Amino acid sequence: MLVPSASDAAPIIELRGVEKFYGASRAVQTMDLSVRQGEFLALLGPSGCGKTTTLRMIAGFEAPTKGDILLHGRDIKADPPYRRPVNTVFQDYALFPHMTVAENVGFGLSVARRPRAEIKTRVTELLTMVGLGDKAGRSPAQLSGGQRQRVALARALARAPEVLLLDEPLSALDAHLRQQMQIELKQIQARLGLTFIIVTHDQSEALTLADRIVVMNHGVIAQIGTPAELYDSPASPFVARFLGAANLIPCRLAERRDHAVTLAIGGTSLSLDIAGGSVPATQNLLLCVRPERLLLLPEAKPGHSLPARVESRIFLGLVERLQLRLPDDTIVNLDLPHRGAMPPALGETIHLGFEPGTTRLFVAETNDDSGAD
Repeated sequence: MLVPSASDAAPIIELRGVEKFYGASRAVQTMDLSVRQGEFLALLGPSGCGKTTTLRMIAGFEAPTKGDILLHGRDIKADPPYRRPVNTVFQDYALFPHMTVAENVGFGLSVARRPRAEIKTRVTELLTMVGLGDKAGRSPAQLSGGQRQRVALARALARAPEVLLLDEPLSALDAHLRQQMQIELKQIQARLGLTFIIVTHDQSEALTLADRIVVMNHGVIAQIGTPAELYDSPASPFVARFLGAANLIPCRLAERRDHAVTLAIGGTSLSLDIAGGSVPATQNLLLCVRPERLLLLPEAKPGHSLPARVESRIFLGLVERLQLRLPDDTIVNLDLPHRGAMPPALGETIHLGFEPGTTRLFVAETNDDSGAD
């Protein structure tokens, strides 16, 4: 018997027309969202975008002002947190300092008055799974940040929730440990087959962990999709900027035919095939292209390249990023493989090409702020 993947599984949680007000301030605006059984979903966005409020409404710590929250089709918005088959891993771990690691993990089972032998077996199983089988008798103060995070995860899983909610669980860790824990979280979620929902403002974390990402801004969903869909086909300048590096070049539409366009950029004419559907029917546009999709051409191609002056070079490990100034003074980034040909010198004028089918056009917006506090 084949087990359905998260991509075709039935929804376990649904938010229908959910809104949340704090006084006159609306933190979440008319949200409709289906979370699939067994998927790893990320709520991604800047501070103040409503992602944590959404997580807290699913957990039961906040009540929606309007709308319904369904679990397996049943409205649970009136259920208190302890009656919902969900559990939360908090940003600060919230471990009990006076308890041992084993007592922390087994706390929820003790409250539920499970048999002592069952608690011991379950705690041993979970601590082994998170690699802390030899730390059962220690106190949280004797553990590293990564170990405390593992204890919090084991405790949240102890009562076998149907959905695990993670509120910025890795934000206190250093970069190396954070990357290690991302891998471990993904492996644990895949092994258990549970539905995980993580809140994060870290784009790389969302790209690493999630099957799907919900990008939020100003309390609304800006776009939902797989990491590849959002990276390759952002729906707006905000999504393009927030999920990975993106060049957004002001331009004017001179001519269009289906997906082929001719653009005016700083007095230079550029002809391109545009990906991602129809071309906006307006003159003032933004040409979107990722830094690794720009090409360093050996010579000018009239109508198909732009002149650009090298302003700076930044070493990023796998790539060297060139910051380039276009004729209209727009600054764009071009990423070159570190072990490729010798990059051009500072002040040198180069010829910039565009990888076919990788550019998108957006309507130029007067205020596309990040939504940050």
